[in-house]
Amino acid sequence: MIFAANHSSELDAIVVPASLPFFSPLLPIFYVSRPREFYKTSGWRQLLYGGFFFKMWGAHAAISGSRDYEQSLAAHIKILEKGGSVLIFPEGRKTRNGNMGTEVHGGVAYLAHCTGCPVVPVHISGNFNMTFGDFFLRRRHIVVVFGTPILLSENNQKEYKKEAGIILSEIASLRQKN
Repeated sequence: MIFAANHSSELDAIVVPASLPFFSPLLPIFYVSRPREFYKTSGWRQLLYGGFFFKMWGAHAAISGSRDYEQSLAAHIKILEKGGSVLIFPEGRKTRNGNMGTEVHGGVAYLAHCTGCPVVPVHISGNFNMTFGDFFLRRRHIVVVFGTPILLSENNQKEYKKEAGIILSEIASLRQKN
């Protein structure tokens, strides 16, 4: 299963799997992250991100900049082909203002076409600018809404960004259901 979610917090990769039943056959969920080099100038984040902690939680880096989905997402394709689940953020980055962006990357559609897996749109709200203190002390609430799985048609295999845009629209429509 491919889970496609909006990305508004560093907690997103934690709350999506935590929202599923404990013994769900969809677990564990591996997720798409940036390579370790991306976090080198991220202050304290460079200590945790991209390294052992990310790997332990299920992160597999996408090789960015190659403009080749097959090369960029090779590890994720293997996970899906072996029956695993993958969480991907179609926007490609965390929001800077709390709103969903309109820019979309086609990786989610490529994964769906390449593996034949359905895509479950997921909308996460309540976690923008949430601190770890807010999270652990339960001062704020996070809402995770799962949509209906989407099977992409076989006909549009080269229109990955367009299909990813449709998936992003489905994620946005879940916001009204919160």
